[in-house]
Order: sequence, then C-alpha cells, then structure tokens
Amino acid sequence: MQLNSRLTGIEDTQNLLRQRQEKITDSIRNLSKEVEDLKHAQSTVNTNAVTQEQLKELVRKVQEIDDKRVEDNKLVTKMLRDLQHALLAPLPGATKTPTPASAASSGEIYEYTVKKSDTSLSKIIDDRNSELKLAGLPTITLAEVKAANPGLDPNRIFAGKKIRLPQPVKK
Repeated sequence: MQLNSRLTGIEDTQNLLRQRQEKITDSIRNLSKEVEDLKHAQSTVNTNAVTQEQLKELVRKVQEIDDKRVEDNKLVTKMLRDLQHALLAPLPGATKTPTPASAASSGEIYEYTVKKSDTSLSKIIDDRNSELKLAGLPTITLAEVKAANPGLDPNRIFAGKKIRLPQPVKK
C-alpha cells in the first residue's frame, strides 16, 4: 500500500515535469520560429528590420529556455532513478515469506528479498544455514539454491532482488 502511494506520488510529479518540459519545448519551437522569421525578414529589404540588440535578446531568451529544459530533463532523470530504487527497495517491515513448493521437491521455498547488507549469494546462504541449524534443520547448498532459481547469476545479486531459498524438511 505504501509503495503504491509512493509510486502514485512520483508518477504525478513525473507527469507535471513532463508537462512543464512540453511547455518549454513549445516555447523553444515558437522562439525558433521567431528567429527564422526574423532572419527571413532581415534578408528581404524591409523597413521593419530588426536591430542587432533585438536579435541578441531573442537568442538570450532561447538560451534561457533551453537551460530550463536541460535542468528539467536532469530532474526527471533523477526522479526516474529514485523511482527505480524505490521499486527495488524492500518495504519497511518486509520479511521472508514461505511460499508453496514448486521448484524444490524437499519441502517449502522461502522467497527471500536481498537486502543492501547482503554482499553475495554465499553470504545469503551462510546466513540462512545459520538459521536452519538453530532450528535443527539440514542446511542448503549453492547447488540447491541454483536449482530453485533457474537462470540465477550469483554475480548479479542486488538489493530488492527476489531469491528462492529451499526450506529443507526435518530428517
């Protein structure tokens, strides 16, 4: 529920930033058209010629709008990065939850969410084995974890990733 509200807030902010960026882009197009019109008017003999200062002022305004566009683009990019991290981060109070066995024949599977403090798959397995030993259960091996997670690359473990850990049956 918290993630949905956070996501909705970020999406709303992102939409506002996109709208602002579209307005700035429209302003740049309009100013570019004005510059082109000025160039065309200046190239024809005309009594309504534009002065050098007016042209410089127009260029300054176009640059100012473009700078705002670049700033908004950076802000949108940062917000998207923050959103990605928020979606990958575990929710506060989230715990390991048992799920029905589908990949392991020896019992249940724990769906484990990798924490920031988990530095490697071996550390996760070692920590899990310590818990299993305390509960009087057999330990699990890297091969069993790999079997429960087809396609898992042990070198690509990051916070928020879900890993299936076999739950051995008491012997």
